[in-house]
Amino acid sequence: MKSFIFLVIPFIVFASGEAMRPLDHLSLHGSNHRPSIKMKKKMQVYRLRKVKEEQAEHIVKKSTGEPSTSLKLTHKGKYLIYKVTTKSHYLVINALDGTVIKQESREDK
Repeated sequence: MKSFIFLVIPFIVFASGEAMRPLDHLSLHGSNHRPSIKMKKKMQVYRLRKVKEEQAEHIVKKSTGEPSTSLKLTHKGKYLIYKVTTKSHYLVINALDGTVIKQESREDK
């Protein structure tokens, strides 16, 4: 029963945040991989976000107490997310409403 709950939790967390509209999501995908097309799609991702990098860094600082070392804007399914790493944490932040979707501690090996 516990393992079932752990399998369901990510779906609940992702379902709680704001998602992109279907047309916005479809516009990010295509079969043309020319560099100019890739750049246009990257710029479109930046136009769709509502949380800027500075705001995401502030969220990271508030959640972990550490500055971010890496911040990347991307999309996963219908969610626009920031993947952020700090010295000892890994976070995923919703770029549309600023909620922290996932927070893990990093274990350097």
